[in-house]
Amino acid sequence: MKLKWSIAIVGCAVCLLARQLACAQGVFTYLANTNQSIAGSLGMGSTYGSIGAQFQTGTNSSGYVLNDLQLLFADATGSPLFPSLNIMICEDNSGGPGRIVSFFAVEQNPLTAGIYNYTPLTIATLGSSTPYWMIVYLTSVSSAGNYNLSYASITAASSVDGWLITGNTAIGQAGIPMFAVNATPVPEPAAFVLLVGAFVFLFSTNQLVAISKNLAPC
Repeated sequence: MKLKWSIAIVGCAVCLLARQLACAQGVFTYLANTNQSIAGSLGMGSTYGSIGAQFQTGTNSSGYVLNDLQLLFADATGSPLFPSLNIMICEDNSGGPGRIVSFFAVEQNPLTAGIYNYTPLTIATLGSSTPYWMIVYLTSVSSAGNYNLSYASITAASSVDGWLITGNTAIGQAGIPMFAVNATPVPEPAAFVLLVGAFVFLFSTNQLVAISKNLAPC
């Protein structure tokens, strides 16, 4: 009976811990300048081939799982080519874009003004207090029309956990692209250790019960 109570208690503890970890892993908007004043738009098609902005992640020591990216577009000009629009996150390499971290699925065609959501094609984890680049570019440039990505003239942004926009952009770019980053914080290692330990203890207890039954006299 005592063993059954121990199993029940440990089971409840594991469930509570798992629930706490799930809550801790909620999606947060860690960085956004989409609430700033719009200073203009960057025309992608006949004006710019690519647009870039450097940002830095916050202080969560285990990093962040990238959930999605939001971009604020103005009305498109003419008939830009679709799906020539591409979005990616890159590591920083001496102040410029480096190794690609993740490409995004570009399923929404931003022809009218508004905020558009794009999700990573692969799971990507961003490091703690690390600079990255958000890059928007076209694979096919045409004079038929432009996608117009809105920009702000200042680096101010709403941020959580120390995320920031550094102000570094593509060469010759007029301003800071208006975007938001949504991510999930990776739980601290200690939380994983506690959860694994609880499962190991529960498994061991069950094994002891099974062994005691097998050793019981007939």
